[in-house]
Order: sequence, then C-alpha cells, then structure tokens
Amino acid sequence: YYDRATTLLEQYSGDQGRERPGEQMTDSARTSLTDRVNASVTGILKQSTKHRDQLAMIYEKMGNVYRGMGETRKAVDLHRRALDIYQKTRSRKDVAKGYLNLGKDYEETGEFGQAITSYIRGMKLLDSLDEHVGVCVALSNIGHIHERCGRLGPALDNYRKSHQRAKDAGYGLGMARAMRDEGSVLMRQGDLELARKRFEFAVTILQQMGRHQEARSVRNLLESLVRQMHRGDVD
Repeated sequence: YYDRATTLLEQYSGDQGRERPGEQMTDSARTSLTDRVNASVTGILKQSTKHRDQLAMIYEKMGNVYRGMGETRKAVDLHRRALDIYQKTRSRKDVAKGYLNLGKDYEETGEFGQAITSYIRGMKLLDSLDEHVGVCVALSNIGHIHERCGRLGPALDNYRKSHQRAKDAGYGLGMARAMRDEGSVLMRQGDLELARKRFEFAVTILQQMGRHQEARSVRNLLESLVRQMHRGDVD
C-alpha cells in the first residue's frame, strides 16, 4: 500500500521534491490521484500501528502535492497529521521536517507569525542535531518573511546567519542564495556597492555549480543595480 501511494504521488513531483505547478494537473487528474491515494491510506490503516510511520510519510507527500497545487489549507491539514505521527514514532529530524513543512504552508497562506514559529521550532531541533543545511534553509525562509513584511533589518540578519551556516556546512548553493537575498535587501537599503559585491559572489558560485538559470536571474538583478549606480554617478 505504501509503495503504491508513493508511486502515485511521485507522478506529480518535480526535481528535489518540488511539485509541478498546479495548472499542470486537471480537476479529473486531481480527483483520481486523491481517490487512489486514499485507497492506499485506508489499506495501511487496516494494518497494525507499526505502519503508521508510513502513513505519516504519505500524508507528508500528499501535503507537498496539495501545496504545489495551491491548496494550502489541505496541505496544512495533511502536514499536521504527519507531524502528529512523527512526534510519536519518528526521529527529531523527521519532527523538524514536519515543522518546516508547516512553516512553508503558513508562509504561503500569509499567516506569517505561525510560519515563523514553525520554522523556529524546526530549526531548534535541527540545530541540536548539527544539521547546518536545514538550519540554513529555515533562516532564509524566516528572512523572506521579514523582507516581505518590510522588516529589512531582521531580514538581513537572518540572511547573514543563513550564509554563515551554509559556509559551516560547505553548502555552496545555500551560500549563493543567502548572498543573493542579502544583496536584494542591501539594494533596497541603498547600500549599492555592498549589494553589488553580494550579487557578484552569488553569480560566481551559481555558475560554478552549473545552475545557469539561477545565475542569470541574479545577473539580471546585478545589471539593474549597475544601471542604478550609473544613474547616481550621472546625477
């Protein structure tokens, strides 16, 4: 039952566990997916409680799919169910992942206070396990919320902490993304020269990693910044 449900859910998953955009799933396909996965869930429930951890993983995957379709309320419900089981049966790392999933759900529903609380709970567990990459991601996500709400100081602080954690872990992609985000805030604060250095740093790492699409995106920010600096020189 678990293998069947997992196979169904993975049909709608993209690279690195990210779901495909919701518009790629028709209403009939969505209904079919839900019915078939629910049948597998029912099969698991009929078995002994030792399979509840598998049920939690299915809830988690279903939540990720629904979030990808933009149905964040369903995602919240499913991720809560998964977290409830993880807290009883799984490791601290799985519990932390459950909190991070909820944080992402709440972030997308605009419930920023609950999102930050969930991210912090997950981050504390990951920190106790020296899981630097997970802490790096959580810090960046918290920074995104602060930046979105116009709180540039706290956003910048979280991005800098994220960069340091990524550096400690040798996580190049995390370093590049933290520098990109830091540059974005610095640009808004008017510190254009330091923002330029951050963008250049990010582009270099992303190119070295072969992440050319991300590198082009940051390069566009850099070019916009250079034009802004040039206008200032002319004025």
